[in-house]
Parts: sequence; C-alpha cells; structure tokens
Amino acid sequence: MYSIAAAYSFFWIKHFYLRHKHAAIRWSWYTVFILLIAAGMFYPFAASSVKTGGFSRPMELDGSAFLKDRMYEGRMPAIGDYEAIQWLKQNIKGKPVILEAWGGEYTEYARITSFTGLPTVLGWPGHELQWRGNYDEAGRRQGIVSKIYETPDANEAMQLLNQLNVEYVYVGVLERDKFGGAGNLDKFRQFMDVVYTNKYDTIIYKKR
Repeated sequence: MYSIAAAYSFFWIKHFYLRHKHAAIRWSWYTVFILLIAAGMFYPFAASSVKTGGFSRPMELDGSAFLKDRMYEGRMPAIGDYEAIQWLKQNIKGKPVILEAWGGEYTEYARITSFTGLPTVLGWPGHELQWRGNYDEAGRRQGIVSKIYETPDANEAMQLLNQLNVEYVYVGVLERDKFGGAGNLDKFRQFMDVVYTNKYDTIIYKKR
C-alpha cells in the first residue's frame, strides 16, 4: 500500500511541483525531495552499525555466538543458553517438541526454538495474533505454558505436557526469571530425566 502511494506521490510531485513556473516553489520541492532521498540512503548504513554494535564482533557463521557475552535485560547472562543450544543441535535427533517460556515479540524469548529449529508450543504470542487474525489459540497455549511452569503439582504439569505432546522441557535464566517462584520448577524431576545441565543452572528435562 505504501509503495503504491509513494509511486503516485512521486508522479504528482514531479508533474505539479518540480515543474512549477515559480522557481522558489520549484527549488523548495527539489530541496525536500533531495533531503528525503538522502535520509533514506543514510538509514541502511546507520541501522547496520547500530544493529551490529559497530561491527565490533568478528565475522562468523554462528548466528547464536552473540549469546556468549549477552546479558538479558542487562542482568541475566545468556551464555548458559548458548551452551545448551549447542548441545541440543548436536544431540537431539528429529523434531521433538521442546517447551520454553513465551515472551514479547522482538525480545530474547523463543531463543531455543529459533536457534535449534526444534518446534515449541508458543514463542511470541503477538506474532501469532498478527498472522492468525485472532488470539484464541495463542491465548490458550499461553495459559497452558504458564500453568506448566508455575504449578507446583507434578501430576498436573505432566498431564498438560502430554496434552501438548511435549518431550523436552527447557529451564534457563528466562524461565527462572518468569516462572521460578516458590521452587515450582523442581517438580519436573519427579517425572522427567535431566539430560543436560551446566554451571549456569540451565537444565533440560526429557520425558520418561
């Protein structure tokens, strides 16, 4: 829609203002036109520098490498996630469902499914709303995922995991920050096996 409007606007400005008989009006529009084009050409360079941290990191093919020294929200180290992601990519075969915390779009949430390709129950609810046109299924799953992590009842958590066909449960810094109150995350040990852990308190559980 914007591209169509821009094409028509360019045609309209060119024929009615850039050819105006009064030089002052004509050159005013030339100036505006040049400034707009210059701003558009400047953006890719400025945005690239900001997004890449001024190209300060060495170039590599590992898109998750930035997690090694990343701090979520300026306080939670992401290196535990990085190490767990490498383990998942090297050891998990097929496409089993792995549960992780849901979170806001354009945030660190959904990082496990993003970097491993493994399916999850829900990543960014806002994007599901955008593509589906309604929030029914995303809202239902959001509630179930929260319940699985928050409930202290191991039987309830197990039933919900079976309902969603989840084989692995991921517990990292974001899960602990979002759902970790009152030791609710320890219940998974009652009916799942720990298949991975690291010194950053990252744990991956597998259904027995």
